[in-house]
Amino acid sequence: MTSDLHNPRLPLNDGHEIESLIYGTSGLQGTIGMLAVRDAIRAGWRTIDTAQRYNNEMSVGMAIKESGVRREEITVISKIHGANHGLAHVRPSIIDSLRKLNLDVIDLMLIHWPNPTIGLAIETWMALIDAKADGLVRSIGVSNFANDQLDELIEATWVAPAVNQIPIDPWSQQVSWREHCHQRKVMPMAWSPSGFRAFKEDQVPAMVEMETIAKNHDATVHQIALAWHRHQGHVAVSGSTNEQRRAQNFASLGIELTGDELDAIANLRQVTKHTDRFHPHQYEEW
Repeated sequence: MTSDLHNPRLPLNDGHEIESLIYGTSGLQGTIGMLAVRDAIRAGWRTIDTAQRYNNEMSVGMAIKESGVRREEITVISKIHGANHGLAHVRPSIIDSLRKLNLDVIDLMLIHWPNPTIGLAIETWMALIDAKADGLVRSIGVSNFANDQLDELIEATWVAPAVNQIPIDPWSQQVSWREHCHQRKVMPMAWSPSGFRAFKEDQVPAMVEMETIAKNHDATVHQIALAWHRHQGHVAVSGSTNEQRRAQNFASLGIELTGDELDAIANLRQVTKHTDRFHPHQYEEW
């Protein structure tokens, strides 16, 4: 069991808190997804990240019920699908998510992508503000919003998102993106926190450095990446259907990196993520 490890709670700008390490469910669907989420909750994970796009909110809701853990102990995050932008669609989509999750309230609801060509991000954000005021959700935020897109929401409504879920990893540390979030008092939340999807052959020296640090702690590179996120003071989303990997990910909460190790990671070569079709200024979610 992993529940004896301390998962730090970080303050959000609306007075709520969120855990440093949360369980991601992208790709976890059907019975397999339900069992993975159920077992993760039983093993000590208490914050679950899903999305309308993942087509697994029903599995997540069933997993919460089957876990035997009280609803009050669990934080649920979901995200508005790009097709549900706009005043006419946001509230019905939230109500549908609540039905699928079998919940009375969603703890944190995000706009999944800004969908700049459609141009309904501000309108969608206003609808989320109303949904929070009406008690359908507790906290609201965004995902994959560039700095200027984040500013547009705040300047239009004077309400800053509680979080911005963005791709951050030791090889693509997104320093300017993170700094802007902190300036706006928005919590960065990292998806793909170890960055293996973007890893390239010319980054082998960086991988060797991470492997050296991992060896110092008898850990995996992914565990070191998760520990690095915690040391940076932002949230990391990590999920797996494999029980051993799930336990390893949670065990990263017990890894304390040294100052020299943090400096070494800070000096890793930076690569740009969210290029081409996944750039926030170009990508459209449908």
